[in-house]
Amino acid sequence: MSKRKTIFTLKDVAIVAGVGIVYFLGAKLGLSLAYLNVSVTPVWPPTGLAIAAVLWLGYRATPGVFLGALAANYLLTDVSLATASAISVGNTLEAVIAVYLLSRFVESRNPFNRAFDVLKFVVFAAVISTAVAATIGNLSLCISGHEQWRDFSRLWLTWWSGDGVGALIVTPLILGWLEKPVEKWSAVRWIEFTMLLVLLSLFSITIYTNLLLKLGGPRPWGHVTIPLLVWAAFRFGPRGVSTSMLPLSAIAIWGTTHGRGGFVDYGRNEALLFLQAYVANLAITALALAAIVIERKIAGRHLTGSLSVTRILAEAPALDDAVPRIIQRICNTFEWEVGAMWRLDDASNVLKCFKVWPPDGVGPGSFQKMTEQTIVARGVGLPGRVWANLRPVWIPDLSADANFARAQSASAEQLHAAFAFPIMSGEKFLGVMEFLSREIREPDRALLAAFSGIGSQIGQFLERKGGEEEREHLLVSEQAARTEAEEANRLKDEFLATLSHELRTPLTAILGWLSMLRSGRLDDETSVRALETVERNARAQAQLIEDLVDVSRIAGGKLKLDVQAVDLINVISAAIDIVQPAANARGVSIEVSQDAATGPVAGDAARLQQIIWNLLSNAVKLRRATVMFTFLCGTWNRSRKWK
Repeated sequence: MSKRKTIFTLKDVAIVAGVGIVYFLGAKLGLSLAYLNVSVTPVWPPTGLAIAAVLWLGYRATPGVFLGALAANYLLTDVSLATASAISVGNTLEAVIAVYLLSRFVESRNPFNRAFDVLKFVVFAAVISTAVAATIGNLSLCISGHEQWRDFSRLWLTWWSGDGVGALIVTPLILGWLEKPVEKWSAVRWIEFTMLLVLLSLFSITIYTNLLLKLGGPRPWGHVTIPLLVWAAFRFGPRGVSTSMLPLSAIAIWGTTHGRGGFVDYGRNEALLFLQAYVANLAITALALAAIVIERKIAGRHLTGSLSVTRILAEAPALDDAVPRIIQRICNTFEWEVGAMWRLDDASNVLKCFKVWPPDGVGPGSFQKMTEQTIVARGVGLPGRVWANLRPVWIPDLSADANFARAQSASAEQLHAAFAFPIMSGEKFLGVMEFLSREIREPDRALLAAFSGIGSQIGQFLERKGGEEEREHLLVSEQAARTEAEEANRLKDEFLATLSHELRTPLTAILGWLSMLRSGRLDDETSVRALETVERNARAQAQLIEDLVDVSRIAGGKLKLDVQAVDLINVISAAIDIVQPAANARGVSIEVSQDAATGPVAGDAARLQQIIWNLLSNAVKLRRATVMFTFLCGTWNRSRKWK
């Protein structure tokens, strides 16, 4: 039986306590500026604290929000415990509703990197959820008798304004410094940012205090800070804007409560309400502008990554050269630590790792080594899910994913976030590209869209290279077949040339002896011998014709051999008889010298006779003078001397 899961861990308790303490301190600061009612203030930073905590830590931070609000409302005001509890419920619902709506309609945990998400945050977190808290809180005060119903609208506007501006100022500040920035700041950029904060603080001091400029009455030049906020938006993004808004709003609130700034003609509560509206206007404008700048930078980075992959694919001569460079470029450009490519093995219908970057995993149990040895089936693990769905898959934290076989190895190397996208060529699935990070990263829709295009590029590259390899293979096969055919034709031509010579040789002998027989000059014995020679050559001719019919042997350059014991003297004598007429006509004398120890040999009599009569025929044909040919028939010992 499995153990029952613990509801709260020690870490959860620490989170609840930390959120509660921070909320209480923020509430104490906000309630110090309550002028209409001890529980109602136009400045309420805990709203931003609560929304940021629940957004970043999850709903497990909700008890900390409730406990911090309960402690602040009960200990820092004069309301009863029941009223403080009701107000605390409204404060908690405020954060829960804001986070729910943001998670429902905004894909990223940080809504300040897209302009449209900034507007969603304004509507959901700064308008709707704060209206719920203001309504519950003021109803609790009026129902409990701590405030008059005739002041409900005025109290509600003050409550709602303080909560809304608190969300606009504090939430982006916390999230901006908790989340990894889109681009890293260099030392020069940090110096520039410090100069920006100093200038913004000096301008704010000039407007809202008498430290640098002593002037009575309103000071309506608060707009001079706008260029500095634009500077912050273009150069430093949402983090820079939210950080710049902190000293501006703090100095402005302090100066307004002390009768300085552009709203000194109003009461302190009304002056703070006008100031909060002004600050909210600056914050929304600057945050939206910063989000637009960030979107352009992210789009530029995605475009750069896509173009670099395209360049690699265009320049790489082969897949083995292109894939490691592509994985490395993607990891470096988009800040992922490990990348791998999986290819579909059609024979076994599984995914096998093709390349891993970086390849130098430490130890036999390293994540890279395990990835290289892993075989993935359809639907199993991250690559298998991409294969099954044919669309990108993003895992924010591998430790919370049950369908990742390499989770233990990834955890040992502190790898958390992972995403993968399919490699497609049209509708054909070819493989998966997988990347992992040491940070917990929320899904990025723009990044997934960019990598879908990259997956198509890689798929087209694989198909093109596969086609080129197939064409190269076919070309090599065609060249080999052509060479083989040319060799066969050459052998056939040589064989036919040899065969034509072989056919002419017995015909020459037959015609020669027939001519001599027709002349009537031969005696009876010679005539008999002539007829035997004609018959023997006719049979040899028939044998040659039979060999000619066998096309396969002609193409192979081989003839069938009838190997048996052969008397070389008889073979030589028969060959001499064939060429004798031609030899006589040219005055050539042929003699045979035989070793008495010479016995029969293993061979084909017809073929041996062909060889000998070819030699004799060529010799007779090429000799113009009267000469004598002598055949030596004997054995050849190892010392290569005739016996």
